[in-house]
Amino acid sequence: MTVNEFINSFLPDNISKKKRQQLYDEMECHILDRADFYIEIGYDEETALAKSMECFGEENEMKESIKKDFEELYHERWYYALIAGLIPLIFNTVIGFTGAFIHSADKLGDPSDSAVFISSLSVGFVILQIAFCFMKGLRKSLIATGVSNLLILCSLILIAYPQSAFFALALNASYLLEKFTPLIMKGVADSLPDLLSFSGAFIFIIFIAAVSFVLAGTVKRKSKVEHKTLKVFSVLSTVVVTLSFFSSVIYSNADNYYRKYRTWFNPRNDTVTEKTLSVFDSLPLGCTYKDATAYLEHLGYINTEDYIKTLSRNEKKMFRYNISEMDFSFDGEYIVFFEKERKSYSSDENGFIFIKPDENGLISGKGIGVACPFEDKYGSKHHYCGKVFDTGKCEEDFISAEKGDSKYEMLKKFAEENGHLYSLFSETEKGIQKDYCRIHSYGSPSEHNLNDYNKDRDIFIQLWFADGKLEKAAFEYYDFQYNKEVIREIK
Repeated sequence: MTVNEFINSFLPDNISKKKRQQLYDEMECHILDRADFYIEIGYDEETALAKSMECFGEENEMKESIKKDFEELYHERWYYALIAGLIPLIFNTVIGFTGAFIHSADKLGDPSDSAVFISSLSVGFVILQIAFCFMKGLRKSLIATGVSNLLILCSLILIAYPQSAFFALALNASYLLEKFTPLIMKGVADSLPDLLSFSGAFIFIIFIAAVSFVLAGTVKRKSKVEHKTLKVFSVLSTVVVTLSFFSSVIYSNADNYYRKYRTWFNPRNDTVTEKTLSVFDSLPLGCTYKDATAYLEHLGYINTEDYIKTLSRNEKKMFRYNISEMDFSFDGEYIVFFEKERKSYSSDENGFIFIKPDENGLISGKGIGVACPFEDKYGSKHHYCGKVFDTGKCEEDFISAEKGDSKYEMLKKFAEENGHLYSLFSETEKGIQKDYCRIHSYGSPSEHNLNDYNKDRDIFIQLWFADGKLEKAAFEYYDFQYNKEVIREIK
């Protein structure tokens, strides 16, 4: 065995190069000095070196004892563990108080692309810290990392590691499955990312803490960790940065993809627009289905079956999913027409026209409705309201209404002054035109405090007319004082 091999067998692998070289020089100097002594008393050089190394100690117990002493003296300082423990705590404290990259459905909404990138880097950083401590054999630092993660877990004030990475992970997975398979993952994309954004972080902390403790025990037992520290750590760092980048890129595409679901059905479409109302008014009842179709096509509308043919593969998935969710079939009574060029949405669009052909091919019914989930055949009962009205005045007007009141006056009072119209249907029955409309109002009773315990409430009004006169009406709201739904009717 050469002097170089002999000395290296004593030195721990997990100390710095500088410290390793210092120890090497000291041991080499000691061995060579003793070899010179043996040469002076008559031994040849080779035998002198062998005896010097033998005298230094080749036994395993001696080696382990010396290596242990080296590790205690030169390997891991107490402040290494302090730094390792403080890094996660400081990181989470800053993030927790600033809220910069924390996903929270009630505060920031869905995370941005940059938040996903930084969050993914943060998660990767924690993994890299553990990998680095393990490769360097820093047992105390691994334990400190595990303890700090347990402290974070116990804290109910902070939300631990940024959850954007876990939110993006679920959204990316559902997006890729939907994009490249026949599956429709919209339902999963609506629920799973939020679940993972809050639960994934805590699961991750528990996992990281457990791994830290297990690796610390492994380092202690092995006493020697095989590694190529710089090369391995560089590769791991590159992988983490690359994965973080691709995660944010895929997330951006996934986010844009799922937003396209609202191209046709935006839950915030809360009122009938002037455009669709004018189309509705200009479409005559009693005309043929062929004439009605031609007229609507001239105005830029197309029926559902033909409209689907104009869509791409993934757009068809979105559209069919929405058709199913919104229940626009009306049990086969009505045929839905969409705007041909509808490729985007805004909060005030809802270009949906409904026509009902009878057995003779004549149009016996027509309707319009907003782009939100349908609770019954006429429209959604619960949906977003973009305006605030005086619901006390609305209730007062309803109480004063009577059968036979004019349709024009009723709609002006309820749909213009104290609410908004979001569903309107007209049908002919035995030569009589019958109209149905649903109106929504939200707000405070203000000076019209008929029920001052209901400070803010949703009111839904249904009106039925025959030949332009009020036939019956229903006024609905939820009474929070008595925890029940109140329905008043005019019959």
